[in-house]
Amino acid sequence: MLLESLNEDSRILVIRSKVNLSLTRARNALLAACPTTHAVILDADNRLSPAGVAQVYEVAATHRAAIAFGHVLASTESEAGIRAEWDAFAYAPSPWSLRNGYCFDSMAIIDVESVLNAGGYSTDPQLAGVADDLELLLRTLRQGKPVAFVPAVLGYYRKTLLRHSTTAADHKSVENRIARRYLYDDPDFEQFLLFGAHPATGILWASASAEARVGVPLTTAAQPVASSPSGPRILVVAPGGVGNIGDDAISACAVQRIRRTFPDCRIEMISDRALPQMGGQPVAWIGTVLQAWTGLRPEELSRGADLSQGQVTAEQISASQATPPLLNLGSYQGAFFLGGGNLASAFAQNLLRPRVALSLCLSAAEVPVVVSGQGVGPCDAQELLLVQLMASQAQAFGCRDAGSTKLIESQQPDKVELVGDDAMSAVRDASAVRDASAVRDRSAVTANPPAEADSQLLDQVLRSALVPDGEFLVFHAREASYVGSTQLGDLAAAVDQLGVESNLSVLGLAVNNNPPAEAELLAGIARTANLAAPWRVIDAGQSVELTIGLLSRASFVVTHSYHLALWALQANTPALLVVDSEYYRLKAEGLSALAGFPGSMSIAADATAPEIAARLDQVRSWLEQSELDAVAERVESWWSTQLSRVPTARPVAT
Repeated sequence: MLLESLNEDSRILVIRSKVNLSLTRARNALLAACPTTHAVILDADNRLSPAGVAQVYEVAATHRAAIAFGHVLASTESEAGIRAEWDAFAYAPSPWSLRNGYCFDSMAIIDVESVLNAGGYSTDPQLAGVADDLELLLRTLRQGKPVAFVPAVLGYYRKTLLRHSTTAADHKSVENRIARRYLYDDPDFEQFLLFGAHPATGILWASASAEARVGVPLTTAAQPVASSPSGPRILVVAPGGVGNIGDDAISACAVQRIRRTFPDCRIEMISDRALPQMGGQPVAWIGTVLQAWTGLRPEELSRGADLSQGQVTAEQISASQATPPLLNLGSYQGAFFLGGGNLASAFAQNLLRPRVALSLCLSAAEVPVVVSGQGVGPCDAQELLLVQLMASQAQAFGCRDAGSTKLIESQQPDKVELVGDDAMSAVRDASAVRDASAVRDRSAVTANPPAEADSQLLDQVLRSALVPDGEFLVFHAREASYVGSTQLGDLAAAVDQLGVESNLSVLGLAVNNNPPAEAELLAGIARTANLAAPWRVIDAGQSVELTIGLLSRASFVVTHSYHLALWALQANTPALLVVDSEYYRLKAEGLSALAGFPGSMSIAADATAPEIAARLDQVRSWLEQSELDAVAERVESWWSTQLSRVPTARPVAT
């Protein structure tokens, strides 16, 4: 019916095919028939911004760019078609981002003849249909054709809970294939014709080669938009953007708290890799923690080291290389270092040391520093000293477990306190729910049950993943150096046995896409021939709400994730944390104590089915006395106190 209605419009040419051409072949067929010089590429889940199209097209036509693209906002929509929330999805390219999996959506304006002459969209099946747009971008640059970025919203990328929920490509092999083809010689991106421009300003930046073609950038910087005088300027140092849902949830929950207190504040975020999933909250992401660290000036590092009274030198908190400054330290009214498990030896070089250096330098610039929800350790003596120095200069230092508190409170008893995890409010705010008809009633001990309105949507997700009717258990597995020696085959067999004995399906839940991606890991386990229970896999890494909804529905959870275990327990679902390293032992002990359990909620990867069942029975019996609801309230109270101390009268530097 849609195609028939389009045929009636003389402005639209409909091309039909008797067979499925695949996405890339269909695009090439459409380009070959395109009667115009330029075309806008759209996927089915895209929606254009007319103003953005006009601005991007003007740059493309003026400077004869083979590809011109702008910002894309990933958004959800209400039933009425109104965009309910959004996240930044595409951003200005850089040599670093193009080498490390740049997020380039298909939505772009292309010079039809130029792209066809370049070979069109790649039909390489090993790109798996997920990177043909990035491949075209890099191929265009390697062929010496100009590519333009326009700082305007070109369109929107529609998000739903169902997207990517049951399948996942081998992203690492795709990235490796692109790297072998286009990045094999570590190219100098100054030799590529890459530039940024806007109709209102002209050329904003350009590579050395592009300047010869499009001209030099503005010599006078455009005037910045004046900051709102009614709210403070706040720096958020976030753990998110690293492909792990727990870290993203920490980031989103913290920003939500800050926005509730200061609706008109200016938040600037740095994170460990990229912009975290923010659940639709607008936030200015300005770079990575490492970029901020390497951009600290020598005089800032010296002043920061001076605060230690000789315990560390400027050299000891300096990065190995220097880059242009990212932060204007003295311009902030407050800096919040969000929690997680990053203050540990496993992450000392890239996470712990940069945070300590930044916090000391901010404190030296008289910026109030608040450190929240930290899991500390294991650390060696030097690393622990750095964390203690960080605490000594902070306005407040909140830990998520008692073990972390004990490591550092002896040095700073007036500042360090047990609070809880920053992401605990995600359970209260989540919209995904369990269906009361499908699971036992836990409402008597669940203080903040999710809203019932989305129960049908969660049912739809489960049907889409072909999860059999009835109850299920959640199994989550991770392979990483900090996890320890994981015997996933034995653990999966024990969980499978429990599923059979309890008449439960096994739902593999993936929430982390770092290699090896959990969706692929769990899918491989699910294909094991000797498993007897029904196994299904859902990749919920794009949605905290979906993740919490599934944990709430589960009969029990066995996981390598601290946050999956925490959220399950908050929803009154029995959960066990798999422990095979000192790092995870501290996590499990801290979470057990935080919940007020009299014993451990951990198991080893070689635990047998009877051992797992016995430990689950213990946890189930402890849940009635769980203290996590009170802890969640304590987290909110602590944050409220810290935010009340943020100065608002100080002028904001532009």
